[in-house]
Amino acid sequence: MRGLVGLALAGEHPGEVEELCLSLLDDDDRPTLRAVALTCLGHVARINRSLDLDRVVPRLRALADDPVVGGRAQDALSDIEIFMPKS
Repeated sequence: MRGLVGLALAGEHPGEVEELCLSLLDDDDRPTLRAVALTCLGHVARINRSLDLDRVVPRLRALADDPVVGGRAQDALSDIEIFMPKS
């Protein structure tokens, strides 16, 4: 998990981090990993200001009411709202 956070914070490969995080959101057996992936999507939004919003935002919204990781999904949505350029 530290490796994923390190990748997100390094800001060098945002597309790859995004892909990895999106794939980890499907891991229902490891909610902690899902939570970290959500946080990392927020980091990518904040640091790189680049995410495929058409793919990421619906996934985050779908998890926003999840009792285990919903808070992290809401935090990532807030990061996107604050740090992603409006088009």
